[in-house]
Amino acid sequence: MRLFIAVELSQDTKNKLHRLQKNLKGYINSDNFIPKNNLHLTLKFLGDCTKEEKNKIIETLSVQTFARPFTMDIVKIGTFSNRKWKILWAGVEKNPALVKLVSGIEQSLSELSFKKEQREYKAHITLARKIIWKEKIKKEIETISEPVSSFVLYESLFTKSGIQYKEIFRFYLR
Repeated sequence: MRLFIAVELSQDTKNKLHRLQKNLKGYINSDNFIPKNNLHLTLKFLGDCTKEEKNKIIETLSVQTFARPFTMDIVKIGTFSNRKWKILWAGVEKNPALVKLVSGIEQSLSELSFKKEQREYKAHITLARKIIWKEKIKKEIETISEPVSSFVLYESLFTKSGIQYKEIFRFYLR
């Protein structure tokens, strides 16, 4: 099973980001917008895992206290690129509680032999893949504040209708 850990966004935030996606369609060439229900903030991509690894992840992260509930602010849009195409994302303002949460997850999972991410964590929500800009646009957006009181272990399911994310386990911040 292909697993990742993420912050599930509220329906209100998903709706606001979906409206932003619709507004951006005139500025970019792409039919690869992320469906509204799949919008999330990835904390750690785990890849293919066994059932035993999944159970150890749940057991390990369930007993940890990484951070208290907090609010994160989505404040801009931008792109990551490789040689072939770009990814459009909504960026989250630097947040000490979010950094503490991600580093706690990284540390705990490294003790289970999951590789630590070497790159600096850049909190973002992917809005579209394989994009080409038609024209430049303003990169700041109206701030979207999102309360974070939990994070989720998800499984990626590849179906005929596209990728779906199945919640495996929810971890509450306390």
